[in-house]
Amino acid sequence: MFYDSINDAAEELGIPQLNNGQTEIWYARDRRNKAMPRMKSLHKTHILLGRVKEDKRIHELYSILKDNSWTPNNEAKHLITKKGLKRTNMGVGDVIVMKRTGYVVDRFGMRVIL
Repeated sequence: MFYDSINDAAEELGIPQLNNGQTEIWYARDRRNKAMPRMKSLHKTHILLGRVKEDKRIHELYSILKDNSWTPNNEAKHLITKKGLKRTNMGVGDVIVMKRTGYVVDRFGMRVIL
């Protein structure tokens, strides 16, 4: 099975946090860019991977996405390629937008972005 959206992992693997919702998952276009992302230009520096349900436990959501537990057998390869990305795991520079607040992953956790 290949995922057409990040939400497919919710059904396939029983990860309810990845059901369709309002929380946005943005992956950096270029992880080498060390500039702090900004909310108003996020669409220029990042690619929207999808929208998920989890809207309370940001660290739990990050844990699911960083260790590839949402795509254990590379089911997301088609989705990632279609989006123009090269990796499935969330990492430094990627952003979660939860309740209209953006959080960027940095080396020490999450930071709010403007």
